[in-house]
Amino acid sequence: MIIFYILILVSIYFLLPSHKSLGYLETHFKNKITNKICTTNYIYSIQSANPYIKHVFPKVFDFQEDLPPNSYICIAKKIKPESIKTCIGKLALIPWKIPNISNTLYIGNHLEVLYEHRNYGIANQIISKSVKKLSSQGGFGLFSTNFELSIPQNKVYQIYWTKIKPNIHICSNLIKINFNQISFDNYPDHPWLNVPLKQRKTYLKYLESTKIHFFQLKIHDKAIIIAVKSIVDSNNHKVSNIKWFWGNKSYVIQSLYSITKILGDDYISIPTINKPINTNIWDKSICYFYVKPDTIYFKSLTDSNIYGWFLDR
Repeated sequence: MIIFYILILVSIYFLLPSHKSLGYLETHFKNKITNKICTTNYIYSIQSANPYIKHVFPKVFDFQEDLPPNSYICIAKKIKPESIKTCIGKLALIPWKIPNISNTLYIGNHLEVLYEHRNYGIANQIISKSVKKLSSQGGFGLFSTNFELSIPQNKVYQIYWTKIKPNIHICSNLIKINFNQISFDNYPDHPWLNVPLKQRKTYLKYLESTKIHFFQLKIHDKAIIIAVKSIVDSNNHKVSNIKWFWGNKSYVIQSLYSITKILGDDYISIPTINKPINTNIWDKSICYFYVKPDTIYFKSLTDSNIYGWFLDR
């Protein structure tokens, strides 16, 4: 029995610098059909992400990462002799073993479709094929989207991001680190994250390969960890997007300017649980359960759990 834990990232990347585009999966979640005929021009497969099997991914794909062991890839290809070997869409399916649960949980990450192949329902099909494959063996899901769905009883958490140009303030004790230097002093206290150190580091290594940058801020001999991705948003602004952090948010705020300076960005996006008032929302993520069995208990997330939930961002 396999649990399919599909946390769908809605960031789509147009060029080598990552571009943020909200609402890409609108047609999936609002059940629109974009182009029935064109959908049949593609073939789909789910394969083991064997490091010795090389797939032809165009350079515009942010999918050159090092997937953890036992991961899968759902791949879309166009049915044409000249392009049959080239992937035009994909989704990574990464296992996450939950303590005291015999089922395997899969994280659906980095859904992408090449620009010229969008609006043909390919993303819908990739998700559908992935869910069908893994849930056929029994399971449930947890996914994230920008849209408020009419299933409030299944909502797990909601988080927003606002974008600012940080005030000049040098944080002298902020350093950039790699995944192997990450401290777990302020690691989230949640049963589903309470896994062996090796499993945590394997996943953090994968995140680093997706161009996530890790920063450490030492406060009273304890390390605050901040995960950031440098992207170019729809306004063509270079933004340091804070994905998640472990520790006190007030200390994270002190490091904003230094983060942008190190990454060469002009703006920074800050996550917040409460909906911003009189401020433009730059991004948001709403997580929902999908057909979760009543027999599997999920402890509600605290604020620090939400800010530090690193699996899907």
